[in-house]
Amino acid sequence: MRAARPETNRPPRPASTPAAKSRNAELPAKGPSGKAARRARRRRRKLIFGSLIAVFIAAAAILGVWVYWTMFRANPDPGTVSSGPPAGGNNTTYIPPTPVTLVPAGSQYTLAPKEHQQTPFVLNNTSEITGHVSGTPGVNVLIMTESQYGRFVNGSAPSSVWSSGSVQSAAIQTTLHPGSYEIVFLNPSTTQPALVHVLAPITAVKG
Repeated sequence: MRAARPETNRPPRPASTPAAKSRNAELPAKGPSGKAARRARRRRRKLIFGSLIAVFIAAAAILGVWVYWTMFRANPDPGTVSSGPPAGGNNTTYIPPTPVTLVPAGSQYTLAPKEHQQTPFVLNNTSEITGHVSGTPGVNVLIMTESQYGRFVNGSAPSSVWSSGSVQSAAIQTTLHPGSYEIVFLNPSTTQPALVHVLAPITAVKG
């Protein structure tokens, strides 16, 4: 026969108190509700990251518009050649027009008495004509229209839109309207040949 197990006095289990219940309630729930919380945190991080990217793009766009507007106001069209002084004063970049050479510097012509040498040219815009010519013993530099030159070669007395007269040194400076013209170097002497030398190029600049 088994010996009888002595009885032991076990302390009674304490009953649940309101404080213990509240501590149990504060513990985070496990299971599906915890996964939902993690998903919510990921969504918040994504929203914050997306907002930061949107702010960066907006700032870059504003900066680009400001730079473009500043450059455009400083020079409306950098590739355009302006034909005159800037209307906006010192705030506008002025790009001077490029001269077109009609007769290059260093050109020389030996002309018999009353002989001439001509160079045709066409202007599409009102332009300033400049240059410097010398003649020994003298030269008459003329700028004629096509019709004037036609009458001249047919025996009429020379007429022109500009003439230096009979000189040894001619500084050319005149403004011409669009049209077809002839630069004429004429030896005014009836007895002596003349040596004509172009000291500075004869050019046309859009005016």
